[in-house]
Amino acid sequence: MRKSYGSAARKLLGVMTFVFLAVSAAPVSAQIAPNGRWELAVTSGDTQYELDLTGQTTFSTYLNLTGTTLTGDSQQTTNTTSAEIFCCNDSVTGTFTTHNRAKTAVVEFAVPANSVTGQEAFNYTFTGTFNANPSDSGGPTITGTYTTNASSTVSNGAGTFVATWFPDFPATPQMYVGGLASPDIGSGPSDVPTILTIGTNSITHDLIGTVSVPGLTSNGAACFVGTLTIQSVDNSSLMGVGGAPNGVGVPFASGVGLYIFAQDSAGTQLWLNGYSAKPDGNSAAVDESFLDNTDCDGDKTTTNNGTNNELILYYGVTGGPCDGLGGGDAPFHPVKKLEHSKSHRHDKRFADSTSSSGSSSPQAW
Repeated sequence: MRKSYGSAARKLLGVMTFVFLAVSAAPVSAQIAPNGRWELAVTSGDTQYELDLTGQTTFSTYLNLTGTTLTGDSQQTTNTTSAEIFCCNDSVTGTFTTHNRAKTAVVEFAVPANSVTGQEAFNYTFTGTFNANPSDSGGPTITGTYTTNASSTVSNGAGTFVATWFPDFPATPQMYVGGLASPDIGSGPSDVPTILTIGTNSITHDLIGTVSVPGLTSNGAACFVGTLTIQSVDNSSLMGVGGAPNGVGVPFASGVGLYIFAQDSAGTQLWLNGYSAKPDGNSAAVDESFLDNTDCDGDKTTTNNGTNNELILYYGVTGGPCDGLGGGDAPFHPVKKLEHSKSHRHDKRFADSTSSSGSSSPQAW
């Protein structure tokens, strides 16, 4: 079972694409790499079975550096390997050292055995060189090799990887605009104008902000009462979902992925999850492809890598008159982005990110 945003365009079944583009340029967060959001993408070593079933193996995490020690939060760590069958069990440890000006990162993701779920213990250990100013990303990268004792069904045991750093959303929530298209099941309007503000709590790294979608209705009834607040929510149906392994949804961003839980004053909840994207709808992480079952020979576009310039999100509603409402794939066209300098860029166009069958995903509301 997929535990995170991962391979979203391919694997999220029965949900709708929800695309936002920043109204103002995304400021770089104050946090300094290697602290922060990291997306680790395997570029060789996946078996064909793994690629066909789940897609490229990836790990999304939020790293904190103390001295030379790296640590990560299990609840903010997700992956796409089918070796893990339930969300957010990864313990994350590592080191970050400097020798002769070369900076080396070692990050290990370890998943314990669990007889109740049938989970077998395994780990992935990534060792690579930190590059503060790569040419293929807006932020730092780490490139190197990894080893794993995961089942030979899913991995050949070793290979190469590249990790991409993403800045936090700012402490003062940043505005994004976009639209929700019509749902897959049930009645509802399409292309509903939506305003989303996203920020990051500098202490907990949880996401903060609001969601405003007054035009989303079902049979003439508004889905929500006023503006929703991004917050932790209690919902037993979220068991095993990224950010909610125990049924309590905690909004966060790690690696390329985002999990947003929001609630209105009546207790109705809106779930949004997805990822930072390139203009073609693919992942905005170096050498990572959500649109192809491949490792290193996937999408080589570099636009938006390591940035939050464009987001693709999927939504679901629980409670209220729109309970169970959720969308299906649809193409969206981003609006122009207004830069701080008042200059304008040309409109960017997304390709249709149509889902295809794959293993079940906790993002599939």
